[in-house]
Amino acid sequence: MRLFVALPPPAGFLDRLDEALFPLRSRRRDLRWVPRENTHITLAFLGEVDSRGASLVDAVLRDITGMIKPIAFTAEKFIALPGAGRATVLALGVAEGRERISQGASFFEQRLAGAAVEGHYPFRPREKRPFTPHITVARSGRGFTLAPEERLPLHLGGVLEEAVLFQSELRKTGPIYTPLGVYRFTGGNFDANSP
Repeated sequence: MRLFVALPPPAGFLDRLDEALFPLRSRRRDLRWVPRENTHITLAFLGEVDSRGASLVDAVLRDITGMIKPIAFTAEKFIALPGAGRATVLALGVAEGRERISQGASFFEQRLAGAAVEGHYPFRPREKRPFTPHITVARSGRGFTLAPEERLPLHLGGVLEEAVLFQSELRKTGPIYTPLGVYRFTGGNFDANSP
């Protein structure tokens, strides 16, 4: 199974995002726009994992989400990934909430590494590039640029209240994400200053 852990934005945020992106979606048919139901902030990409590995991930998520409070966040500007020169992903950068999401990702990775050692499970190596909380809105296999007038002013916000463990199936028509577990943030000891 190809797995990842994500933070889904609330429905109100998605409504406002659909409205804000409508003009750009209409103009830029060269981009593959992410469907509403696939919109998320990736917390960790796990890659290929068997059922034993998925059970370890489930146990870690059950443990840590009881320590994490809901996270207020805003998305305010477009970012091009991996960089403006050869961008293949159009995303919204996270402003408010960025530090807490980054700390949560690090906290999850640390706990998962401990579970991997204890359970003798070979999860894929941790990403070397810095974690950048973002919401992917479109992709392009050929690369793209945005004209200045296409960089719409945005200020969208909401509250992240859960993490979801997804299975991703890659298809020619686009990925299919199936939730395997939903883990509510129930508040507790974790905050940005104490991972």
